[in-house]
Amino acid sequence: MCSKFSYEKEFITNMLKMELKVEKMEQEVKKRNKDIVTILDAQRNEMEKFANDYQNLRDILVVVMENKTAAVNSFLEDKAVNVLVDKIAEVDDALKIMTGKVDGVLKEAAETGLTKPIVAFSAHVGPMKLHIPQNQIIVFSSIITKVGNGYNSASGKFVAPVAGYYLLSCSLRSWNGEELWASIYVNNSLKARLSEKGVPSSHGMTSQTIIVELKANDVVSVKAQFHAMNLYGHEYSTLSGVLIR
Repeated sequence: MCSKFSYEKEFITNMLKMELKVEKMEQEVKKRNKDIVTILDAQRNEMEKFANDYQNLRDILVVVMENKTAAVNSFLEDKAVNVLVDKIAEVDDALKIMTGKVDGVLKEAAETGLTKPIVAFSAHVGPMKLHIPQNQIIVFSSIITKVGNGYNSASGKFVAPVAGYYLLSCSLRSWNGEELWASIYVNNSLKARLSEKGVPSSHGMTSQTIIVELKANDVVSVKAQFHAMNLYGHEYSTLSGVLIR
């Protein structure tokens, strides 16, 4: 029983330290928007582990008290045990308060958009030489990065899974001596143009990077413009996008 009392005191000390962490977290949450959910989840997991350990200790105390011998009866009259019982009640109350605080911070993070999912993709054109008819969507078929399931490598379309501001970047390489014209579209709205003409002995390279506000389910695509063209593929011609806010 003495060792259990010491163990309980250690738990109470840990509880106080944890409360300080939660209070500090409340002060910083409005200033930070990077990895906030990871931090909160780690704190909550730590609290849940403490709660489980604490409940196990309570169960042990209940068993001991239900099966106490005369000697234990005598010990239970000691003032230290009465203090322990009082501390158990205090820890119960503190645990409820801190759980409420963490839940509140998580709710605030969700309401202010800090828990917005990660969306990012990058892909390049597969074949070395790709013939693109006029007004056809260029399909970047080889996936480099795909987080959020927005980009379709079969259709060449990126469908925004959530609303927000997105950074979009496209690089295209023209064939030797040939002219290249293309445009970045959001739905049916033209947002940026790309053009280049390679000299007879060399390829040409063009790129565009833009930031656009997309609604959920808006469609981003890159289309050939003005005439059919031949595109130099592989890792030279790429399309990328990322949710930045």
